[in-house]
Amino acid sequence: MTIDGRTAFRHTYFMRIFIFSLFALLPLLGAAADPQRQEDVFQATLRGDATSGVAVFSPSGPGVFSGNVVIFHKGRQFTGSSQGRTEGSRLIFSFEASAGPDAKSPARLLTGAFEATGEPARFSGSGSLQFSTGKSDPKPSGPLPIKVSGIQMPKVTGR
Repeated sequence: MTIDGRTAFRHTYFMRIFIFSLFALLPLLGAAADPQRQEDVFQATLRGDATSGVAVFSPSGPGVFSGNVVIFHKGRQFTGSSQGRTEGSRLIFSFEASAGPDAKSPARLLTGAFEATGEPARFSGSGSLQFSTGKSDPKPSGPLPIKVSGIQMPKVTGR
């Protein structure tokens, strides 16, 4: 059986999507491995133009959260950490992520923030991302809008 160029491209495309999906699940697997973090683990899904991502976080103190974030922008993966706090009924979150150098895009740092409201079990909001090549970047990109929706992860029992 021979594979033509289009079929090979399709196989490669779907394999990339599958692998990127696995990378997005890594923070979730890290949270599941730590039984103390099982009590309150939250997941936020971030969506924007050519952008998707997942932030997984848990309380690190009274009204304070911290966790990990994985964001894909135009097929490029950015990973980093996130921190947040509550102010009344609002969840205010910020994160920083980085990626290795790439010939297509010099941007290596990504910063972002979002605000969300709702019940702790289900929240939504909006925010923005900004890309730069480094901390002393004279011309960082303009802010890219993102939408956020999140849930409190179901508690795992029986472990």
